[in-house]
This record gives sequence, structure tokens and C-alpha cells, in this order.
Amino acid sequence: MARLAERLRHIRTFVRKGQVRTRPLALDEVADAACRLCEWQFQQARVEVELALPATLPRVIADPVALEQVLVNLLLNALEASRERPGAERVSLAARRTGRREVTLTVSDQGPGVPSAQAARIFAPFHSSRPEGLGMGLAISQSLMEAMGGSLRLLPADGSGGATFAATLLAESSPTEPATRR
Repeated sequence: MARLAERLRHIRTFVRKGQVRTRPLALDEVADAACRLCEWQFQQARVEVELALPATLPRVIADPVALEQVLVNLLLNALEASRERPGAERVSLAARRTGRREVTLTVSDQGPGVPSAQAARIFAPFHSSRPEGLGMGLAISQSLMEAMGGSLRLLPADGSGGATFAATLLAESSPTEPATRR
């Protein structure tokens, strides 16, 4: 456990020191790459990944490797949750513009959802709802999103079951809008 804690501290230090290299990139390309990496696991489980990425989305400011890692983690977590519920056949990966310079992508599953008692701790290191889980994936994913200037959160349950995680990133400014200083 101490070794895992040290590993997490190292990862957080790495992302805080600016080792994440952000640049404008097409979200659909990163999402496609993440889906390809998970394809075999989804096929084996007979769960479909449904993509809803409008062609009109602006490019996002992100590190392609870090964002791909976040998406793979969210997709595989959604797959594991789906395995726990009979009839869960689909995981959804969607994105939409949520502000003038903001894009939010969501990963939703049809699993049992996140109990409210666990929701407050879900991003804490070493917290896992699975006996074999290390509890590192969501903590690392949240750190990566923050290092890219974004956020990762669990959306409140809507009563339909399942869980939805939302990752928000800065969008590239269009050529007609003034650049903002950072």
C-alpha cells in the first residue's frame, strides 16, 4: 500500500510540474484511439460503445496521451459496471460544447450506479468498489484532467440507473474570437 501511495504521489508531482503537454487536438481522434484500445474487452463482454461526437465540436486543449488514458480508464470502469447488471448492453461516450470555450465529454454506463455513500469518496486514492480494484484509476484520471486545465466529476444520479462521468476541457478559440491571455 505504501508503494502505491508513493506511485500516486509521483504521478501527481509529474502532472503538477507541467509534464503534461497540452495542445489543440480533435477530440474524435483521441476518442477513437481510446475505443480501439478497449475494443477487445468490449467485444468479449458483448457490450457496445456508442459514440456521439458531433463533427462541429471545436478542438480541445489537451495532452493526447493523458486524455486517451482518462478515456480508457472511464470506458473500462463503465464496462466493469455494465458486467454487474444483466441487460446492460451499452456504454455511451458523448461530447458537446458546454460554453463558449468549453467542451464536456461524458461516459455513461447502464450498470448499478454509484451509491451516494461512495460518491463523495469516488476520486480518493485507494477507494474502490471492486474487491480486485486498486482505487487508483479515477484519482489519476482526475489529476490528469486538472493538469490539462480541465475537470472530472461524477454527475448526480438521474434515476435511470448507471453512472455518468463528465470531463470538461478548454476548447480552442475560433479565429473570429479574441484570444484570451493566460
